[in-house]
Amino acid sequence: CIRDRDKGAPFKTLLAQMTTTVAQAKEHPGLVAQAQAVESAVMSLGTLALHLGQASGSPNYAAAFAHAAPFLEVNGDVILAWMHLWRADTALKALNNKAKRKDQLFYKGLLDSARFFIETVLPVTAGKMQSITAMSAAAVEMDEAGFGN
Repeated sequence: CIRDRDKGAPFKTLLAQMTTTVAQAKEHPGLVAQAQAVESAVMSLGTLALHLGQASGSPNYAAAFAHAAPFLEVNGDVILAWMHLWRADTALKALNNKAKRKDQLFYKGLLDSARFFIETVLPVTAGKMQSITAMSAAAVEMDEAGFGN
């Protein structure tokens, strides 16, 4: 199994890259709140991946696999938040380095876009992560007759 062979190395590398971006963004007072929100999401994602990985090797494996699609959704949300934070950090550096007047609105737009995504999508993502962690087995425990004729 790939999971056993590489011990999740690619996923750990991704989380490390996200953590590096968070640390860089925290250096800017205007990005601290967003960086902290992304940091929390990254940490929760790592914990969730470990939880699902352990569950997939347990008698509860079917419930773990039933949560594969929601897990992919939260991965996408956290990755997009990370990319928004990276773009915001880049934009703030450009603005602090006296970006050309014609580019300032673009950079400010990147900052607003990141703030909106991080403040509105990540709280929903946190709820999805809690739901996955609860590991409802209803989908795999349903009797086949429950699907109808």
